Amino acid sequence: MKILLAHNRYQLPGGEDEVYRRELEMLVDNSHEVIEYTRDNRKIAQYGVGSKATLAVGTTWAWDTYRQIDTILAEARLDLRKQTRTGGHYKHHRDPKLG
Repeated sequence: MKILLAHNRYQLPGGEDEVYRRELEMLVDNSHEVIEYTRDNRKIAQYGVGSKATLAVGTTWAWDTYRQIDTILAEARLDLRKQTRTGGHYKHHRDPKLG
């Protein structure tokens, strides 16, 4: 099964990071093909004043993330998409449109 596993790492590691790591390990150990998409909030510390000023907009709707995932979905024939910590909910999607 081909699976997109998406995760956002926060500035301070937490339980969600461990869940992501364990899920990835489990999927790979069970011979699934995993495409990883991760973002990391630690890069915010490197932002300049202008980037930090527009950060609030990006936390509401991240166009760059949308475009990157849209490209992955267009190019990969996925069976399952798994996101952790999206709007406070864990989401598992099995959608025939992904394939």
